[in-house]
Amino acid sequence: MFSEKFLRKIKLVEDFQIEIEMPKDEFLKKLPYLVEPSDLGIFSHAFEQFSSSRTIYKGQVFPDFFRIRRRRRMFDTSLNLALAEGILKAHGDNTLIDVKVTGLNGFYKFFPILILGVEAIFLLTFLVSDMPTILIGFMLFQTTLFFSIFYFIMRRGTKAMRYELERDFYFLKKR
Repeated sequence: MFSEKFLRKIKLVEDFQIEIEMPKDEFLKKLPYLVEPSDLGIFSHAFEQFSSSRTIYKGQVFPDFFRIRRRRRMFDTSLNLALAEGILKAHGDNTLIDVKVTGLNGFYKFFPILILGVEAIFLLTFLVSDMPTILIGFMLFQTTLFFSIFYFIMRRGTKAMRYELERDFYFLKKR
């Protein structure tokens, strides 16, 4: 839908490295305390706030790779659906993790199409009917507002995911 270069430019994709002072095999043994094995499909988050699991993340963990996102909680208003993909490497006695956080995924990919479709229907209705033309300007303002809110939610989710991963992986070694 959008090129990765464009998403990096508008800060919806972010790369960073985390170095954890524990061997890779020990890190892989402790990671299931944070991650519940689950599918990360588009509608996989629909009823997860009703789950009783105590894990923080959902996703898939493999010996050299992981793909996770933060679990939705009841009454959580952050709307953070950012996806983190990481490559695990042994670096002496430490574990080096190359992480890529993507803010545009899942339902957020279809949101712009949905908004543009609804706006196109309203615009066609205005053109066919005898409505004042000032409403077309209002519709353009409303569309701009929706996309701005949508963008800032995704950007905040990308930043929050980076912070939370760094924090949770750091405290994982103390577990």
